[in-house]
Formats: sequence, structure tokens, C-alpha cells
Amino acid sequence: LAEGHPKARHPLVGDRQRRLALFGQTPEQRQDAAPAAEHVAVPDHGKHRPIGRPQVVAGDEYPSLETLAEKRAAVVSGEQWGAFVATQAPRIKLVYQPDTATALEAISRGDVSALVSDMATVSYYIHREGMTDIRIVGRLDETLEMGIATRKDWPELNLIMEKALDSISHKERQAIARQWIHLKVPSLVLGKAFWVLLSSVLVIITLVFLGFIFWNRSLRGQVAARTRKLKQELEWRTAAELEIQEAYDRLSHTYNECKETQLQWIRAAKMESVGSLAAGVAHEVKNPLMQIRLGLDYVSKVVVSDPVSSGVLQDMEKAVRRADAVINNLLDFSRESELSKNLCSLNTVIEDSFTLVQHELVKKGIRVELDLQSHLPSILLDENKIHQVFINLLQNATQAMSRNGVIHISTSQGGWPGKNILIAEVKDTGPGVSPENMDKILDPFYTTKPIGKGTGLGLYVTRNILELHEAKIEIFNHEEGGLLVRILFPAE
Repeated sequence: LAEGHPKARHPLVGDRQRRLALFGQTPEQRQDAAPAAEHVAVPDHGKHRPIGRPQVVAGDEYPSLETLAEKRAAVVSGEQWGAFVATQAPRIKLVYQPDTATALEAISRGDVSALVSDMATVSYYIHREGMTDIRIVGRLDETLEMGIATRKDWPELNLIMEKALDSISHKERQAIARQWIHLKVPSLVLGKAFWVLLSSVLVIITLVFLGFIFWNRSLRGQVAARTRKLKQELEWRTAAELEIQEAYDRLSHTYNECKETQLQWIRAAKMESVGSLAAGVAHEVKNPLMQIRLGLDYVSKVVVSDPVSSGVLQDMEKAVRRADAVINNLLDFSRESELSKNLCSLNTVIEDSFTLVQHELVKKGIRVELDLQSHLPSILLDENKIHQVFINLLQNATQAMSRNGVIHISTSQGGWPGKNILIAEVKDTGPGVSPENMDKILDPFYTTKPIGKGTGLGLYVTRNILELHEAKIEIFNHEEGGLLVRILFPAE
């Protein structure tokens, strides 16, 4: 209908691509065209609004015309948006484009910053051309009613359009709107400001979180360091307490040893006093024994005819002589003297020592076995001090055994490399000595006997006496049980 018409440049019948364009109801347009009663409207935030409300379309954020000041903005020639922008924002540099598609391409190329047009038109072209870098970034408050219009000099066509529009249902109207409108006004979530704010918040949260992690690690490091320090201090304190406890134990042990040593010295002094008293008693007993012996000699010379009386007198004389020998040995043992070596028979010294302790052995029911080798050479000995050696050994053996024990004493002759020796052994049937105590039995004041039963000096004195004679003492547990003491005397 429009081709060849006298009003070829009329907005309704001008360019081919604008023949079906929407009609904007401006005063100028109403002079030549008659709009239909129904105008196309689309929903917006729950409200219906005319699709002619102007929109700012761009690749960047321009929420209002003021933000486009001093920038190039495109408008389509022949549309009302040019006059509107020039009036509302004169600082914007307007660039007129022949159509909407060309204006959108100018935005994509960067020739202009934005396009001011209606949503229906730009959304249609953006969807048709597949443009993804352009979106609606702002909305203006100005409203332009738009719809379909016909020429005023064609009233029949206007009636046809009215009936046609009346026949369109609500569902069909929505379908038409969806065909035209493909872009939505960007919400806050899609705005650049939102993402800047969200990014800032995320950065702040990240920094706070990283700060918290750093603070937490720092605090954990401080706690760990403090824990290690406290643990080290606890270990030091525990070690110090252990050292103090060990020192206290050593001090208590030393105190007990000193106390025991003091008691042993007291007992040693007491034994010395007893020895002195025994020597005095022996002197006192020796004189009556001498008188008894002289009396027995006289009576034995007078009574010679009665054999019974003569035998009794002989037994009495033997008993007196034995008592006299014991007294003499006791006096010799208690007498303090310097080392005086003389040629002596080792067997005789052992027999005399046995005589001194025989009463105690008989009292406990202990049997003594003497295995003394005959024809042993005499050796240089201090007889009195060697008596003390064997008396100590016999007394130790007696105290270590229960009743009915056996003490075996033997002598023999042997040799060291280049040296002759005499060997004396004293073996008992007692429990022996435990391995942990074997190295300590020769120490002074060491004893395993109950208090009052020993001073711990017997073996210590024995070793010192043997060292004066250049003799050697060996002590060990016998394979058959009991303790074996071996003494090695040089035979030269």
C-alpha cells in the first residue's frame, strides 16, 4: 500500500524496514496518524508499563543520562529520543544512526558509549543479532505511549486494526510480547556495583579469615612454645626433685651407715673391754689352777696303791692341764704386741685355735673335721696373730651354720711359679655368701649378722694380719654348698 504513495517519507510508509515499527504517540505523530485503542504493554516488577519507556543500552554501566555527560550516545533518526535527550541532557554528544541495528553495532565497535531507545525495539535486535556484550544498563523516568497506528485518511483500516486487536486474547498478547522483548532490566544482582560491592565484601571476608587463620596459627605457635617451655620446666623440676630425692636417700643411707658404724665402734670398744676383763679373769683363774695342779701332783704320789683313785687323779690332772692351756692361749691372744715372726708349725697353730673355740662348737653341735697334712715345713709366723685369724674363721663358720653343721679344716703344700706355699682351707656347710655381697665381705664394719652378733671387723682384721705375713686370702662359695676360705702362706 505504501509504495508509490505521495507521502512516501511518512513514518508509517517510509523505509521498508519501518513499515511495521511501533508508533510513538507524540503530538507531531498524532497529526498524521490515528493510534489504535489497545497499546502493547509488558510486566515490570509486578506492574504493567508501556513498552515505550526509554532505556539506556550499553556495554558499561550508565544508570542515568547524567552519567553519559560529555560522552557519545546514539539515537535513531526519525525517533523522538533525540529531542528528548537533547532537552534532558544537553551535555551528551548525540550521534544519529539510521536504524537500531546500526546503533547497536556502533556500541559494539566502541564508536558510541550507549544507545537511548525503547526496550521492545532494542531487545528484538539484540536477540536477533545474537549480541552478548550489550545490555540494558539504565531506565529513564520519561514515558512514551506506543502502539499500532494507521493513517487518518484511511479510517477503514483503523476499524480493521481495532477489530483485529480486540480479537487477540491475553495469552496471545503475552506471546507477542515475548517475541519482541528478550532483555530484562538488570537487577541489582546483575549490576556492576553489586559485583564490586560483593567482591569488596568477599575480599574483606577473605582478609579477615586469613587474618584469623594467621592469628590462630600465631596463637597456636605461642601456646605450643609455652607448652614446650612448661614441659621443659616440668622436666627440669622433676629431674631436680629426683636429684633431691636421690641426695636425700644417699644422705639417709650415709646417716644410717654412720649410725651403724658408731654402734660397731661402741661394740668394738666393748669387746676390747671384755677382752681386757677376760685377760684379768684368766690371770685370776691361772693361779688357782696352778695350786690345784700342784695338789694333784702331791696326792698322786701319796695314793699309789689304789688303781681306781690313781685313774681319777690322772683324769683330773688332764682336765686341769687342758684348762691351763686354754687360759694360756687366751692370755696370748689378748696380749697386744708387735709383729713377731718365728718358725712355727701351721698345723699346731690351727689345733690350738680349735681348742679355744671348741666349747662353742660343742655347744651348737657342730662337728669339726681336721685333715692336716703331716710333715709340713715350719714357716715364719706370728703365732698369736695367726691364732686370731683361724679363730675368726671358725667363729664366722659357727655363726653362719645351724645346729649339726660341719666344718672341714685342711692343710697341704703347693706352689706358685717359682715359690713354695702352704695352703690352709676352712670350709663350712652354711648358706654361703650372695654374689652381690661377695665383694664387700672384707670391708671394715660390713656384716650380714643381726645387731649384737658381729662387728664386721673379723675378716677385715684377718686380711690385714695375712697381708703382714705376705699371705693371700681367697673366699668363694663351694660348688657343693657352703663357704670356702683358702689361705696361701709363703713357705720360705
